[in-house]
Amino acid sequence: DLEVAGLYHDWMDPEAVVIVTGDLHAQRLVSSAFLEVHGSVTVETDCIWRDNDGCAEIMGDLRAGFVYTKYHSVRVHGRVVAPLVLGDARHVVAGRPYLFVGETDARHKAALRAVLPRGVAMIEGDPRDGDDEWCIDDVDAEALARRVAAGKPALVAPWKGRRRR
Repeated sequence: DLEVAGLYHDWMDPEAVVIVTGDLHAQRLVSSAFLEVHGSVTVETDCIWRDNDGCAEIMGDLRAGFVYTKYHSVRVHGRVVAPLVLGDARHVVAGRPYLFVGETDARHKAALRAVLPRGVAMIEGDPRDGDDEWCIDDVDAEALARRVAAGKPALVAPWKGRRRR
């Protein structure tokens, strides 16, 4: 097992491969490298997967308070247990259904606007013009990763959108 009291952070510099033959436990996680976990991954708060150079393979479950992916492929053989999995596309592939929200999904724009911090979401339109004109065009994964690495929460409020798929 690998237990990290604070932040688990890896990156491709020039390449990184981390193999955990048991479970991985961390308070926060930011990953852009190759990560293989033979057990489950449990992250107390925020789990950020970024960049498409690396990927992750989790043989057990992925449990976190929030999961975000940007181009990063994450294969979970068990369940994904998180109130919100957000990303540019459904890059987290799991053995069972879970709630995924695309960062540009207009159906969740009010809920996303309420939880994403300033400087992380690139807004298309002006929120003062009404909900019909406002949407998230992109989430700055680097800004989100910097927040989490600095110990700040990825979200500024709890997710109040749809819970089940």
